[in-house]
Amino acid sequence: GLAGAAAQDLPPPQFHGVLLPAAPAAPVGGAPAGYGFADGDTQRYEGLFSSYDTDGDGYITGNEAVALFSQSGLDRAALRDIWNLSDVDKDSKLSRAEFAVAFHLIVCVSKRGMPVPAALPAPLAEYVRHGGAAGGGGG
Repeated sequence: GLAGAAAQDLPPPQFHGVLLPAAPAAPVGGAPAGYGFADGDTQRYEGLFSSYDTDGDGYITGNEAVALFSQSGLDRAALRDIWNLSDVDKDSKLSRAEFAVAFHLIVCVSKRGMPVPAALPAPLAEYVRHGGAAGGGGG
């Protein structure tokens, strides 16, 4: 007999469904409360990337991103700033790593009340430079 379809289309992610670790009340040691990824963040963002990269070319275009990012409730100016920070190579599309950075910044700003940074924070820039999830081993 035919097995039932195991992989069904998942509903689009809702921003308010993203569980975030509680931010500390005050930054520790004087450093700004980090824009760095928490454990598990990047896997979640990269999983979202796969569901939004509808043509499977490894990039998300502006139109694809706007549909998702606008769900965050941030205004277009903030989203544009985040896009510009995240699109490190300025090719007007986001790679998997760039998308993870953009999504993470949106979460920081919309959920944690953090400002849009003036420049890409070091841990995020480092992540993009390495092309995605840090750590050895293949997929």
